[in-house]
Amino acid sequence: MSHLRDNNAIYRDGSSGGYGGEVNAGLRINNGYNQGKLDAAQIIASISDINGNIIETIKVITHSMGGLLQKGI
Repeated sequence: MSHLRDNNAIYRDGSSGGYGGEVNAGLRINNGYNQGKLDAAQIIASISDINGNIIETIKVITHSMGGLLQKGI
C-alpha cells in the first residue's frame, strides 16, 4: 500500500470461501461481479473529492484465486 501511496484498501476473499472454497471459475467471476456492485458506492466515495470529482485511480491487486474475482469486479 505504501508503494502505491494508497491507504484505501478493501480486502475480499477471492476464493469465495477461503481454503477449500469455490473452485468453479465462472462462479468466482460472478461472485466478483456481485461484490463489485455491493462495493461500488464505497469505492467511488473513497476516490472522489468533496465535489464528487474522481481524483484517484482504482487499483485491484490479487493473488492466487483472486484474479477471477477481480475479473468480475
